[in-house]
Amino acid sequence: MAGAAALLLSACTAGNTSKGSGSDVSGTITYAFWNSSQKPAIQKEVAAFEKKYPKVKVTLDLTPFGSYFTKLQTQGQSGALPDVFWMNNDDLALYASNGLLAQTPSSIDLSRYSSSAVDSYKYDGKLYGVPSFQAGLGVWYNKAILKEAGVSAPTANWTWADFQRDAKAVSDALKSKGIFGEATDLSDGNATYYPTILQAGGYVVSGNGKKAGYDTSAGESGLQFWRDLIANGSSPSLQQLADTADIDYFTSGKSAFFWGISSYADTMASSKIASDIAVAPLPQGKIAANIVNANANEMSAKSKNPAAAKAFLAFLAGSQAQTILASVTWPALSGEPQTVWKKRYPFDMQVFVDAEKISKQPYPNLTTTAQWQQAEQALMPSLLSGTTPVDTAAKQITAKVDDILAK
Repeated sequence: MAGAAALLLSACTAGNTSKGSGSDVSGTITYAFWNSSQKPAIQKEVAAFEKKYPKVKVTLDLTPFGSYFTKLQTQGQSGALPDVFWMNNDDLALYASNGLLAQTPSSIDLSRYSSSAVDSYKYDGKLYGVPSFQAGLGVWYNKAILKEAGVSAPTANWTWADFQRDAKAVSDALKSKGIFGEATDLSDGNATYYPTILQAGGYVVSGNGKKAGYDTSAGESGLQFWRDLIANGSSPSLQQLADTADIDYFTSGKSAFFWGISSYADTMASSKIASDIAVAPLPQGKIAANIVNANANEMSAKSKNPAAAKAFLAFLAGSQAQTILASVTWPALSGEPQTVWKKRYPFDMQVFVDAEKISKQPYPNLTTTAQWQQAEQALMPSLLSGTTPVDTAAKQITAKVDDILAK
């Protein structure tokens, strides 16, 4: 990634040409994104924008996520980034540090966006992009399985101890049917051990980006939470989770609990067990914490039509566009857009909206995020499987990540 950063920097060239301002804005711009399921809503957003700005034409550029950032990197190297495009905060630092992103215009009203979502798109104290849609974590649970196991449904204030007790009770009671207390894919820290590390009062990488926190008392506590679930049979083993996806365990009625993001709501609502499904907040550790990740719309610093790009960015941030987006995903703008989104489902989606209030960032925006996460993921299986004691493995991971952070 460091080499890519250098290439991106060398590709930065000057030369923007404005095509008007205000009601006279005109020209053609490109909008790049990766999720085909959102295309129908995006087409409606574009139609509404072009009705408001009839002299502007927006061309859509859909690229699957698997190749999206490779393409974006190539475009950055050649100085040809789309005028407006999707970005996640893990990749923000690389593009912002190389001068490829335009700072967010101060004229865009961000007062109805959560501060955690907005802050996650800051780099070196400056804001790049506007949150578009987001996802937070909850615990999806199967009411029928809990009833069969004699376990009460979660409460709003349940704790780690409650969760671990209930998950084990289900496994103990129903293991003859192949039902686990919980099944959650542990290959993604953002949905599992990152939030428990935060709930233990710790951090994954310190706010100054210089120190990993896996081997702190809080870090080890957050990791031990998941190790214990596997060790006592509450969860499938890592190999079993590799063989069968966590969502398949849950929707086939083979697990009672599943830590999953809000975006699973459509899958849950269309599953054969939809009437048995409910969702609860994450259980609390030492403190309450969650991770609500937002994706953002970015404007290229090298757009050849910055006036039109700026107008489109502002339109996408407004209530009309965000309400259109609510038909396919959780819009980042509070108020009417999020009300429309919540009403689409038979579940208590307020659980996710409330999670915004306790959302924290487990690590700052860094240009080395992909590198240190790769090092973490190479060593994490030995910790979670019990091959290496938690404290020993946590020290090994910390040492590897610290070396990368120091470069």
